[in-house]
Amino acid sequence: MSLRPLKILLPFSIAKMSTLDNAKREVEKIANELRDSAEKTRQQVQSSFTSNQGYQYANVIHQLRTGQLVVTLLQVIILYMESDRLWLASFLIPFFLIGVNIFLTGKRWYHQIDGRYDVQQMLSARESGLKVQYGLAVFGGFLLALAVHFVAPIMPSGLSSLLFNLSDYLAIVTSGATAGVEVYEGLKSKRS
Repeated sequence: MSLRPLKILLPFSIAKMSTLDNAKREVEKIANELRDSAEKTRQQVQSSFTSNQGYQYANVIHQLRTGQLVVTLLQVIILYMESDRLWLASFLIPFFLIGVNIFLTGKRWYHQIDGRYDVQQMLSARESGLKVQYGLAVFGGFLLALAVHFVAPIMPSGLSSLLFNLSDYLAIVTSGATAGVEVYEGLKSKRS
């Protein structure tokens, strides 16, 4: 009797063992494929960080300057729409500063002026006049956005006030980011 159950169980055990072995081989095969895929992905991510393919200076600056132009144009439109409710001086001073900011930013945007060169020249110039000139070229938009923020009138209308203040803060952020990227890239390229 002891041989008979052994004979019956033996083919079942062998079939069960071969199925388990096949499953184990399949799991190991899938695990190896996942490891290879993860290693390839890690190498691609590492190469994209080291090769600067993900970050292109010209595209970033172009987008930041475009955003800066859009928000300063929005500022000037809102200020003009509210000009009938404002005192003349509280309208003209910010209007003039925003206009100068649009001119400077638009000129740098249209001619695609490289701010890295301005930063390098600002740092290497010996004359203080040249340093001021290059410094104003790099930081002019930011300084004008801050000046507009401090001399901007209080708008009597709720929606106009909200839009003007949002565009005011966005102008400060975009111009500051533009200047920051230009200074960072100028310092980085000067070192190398």
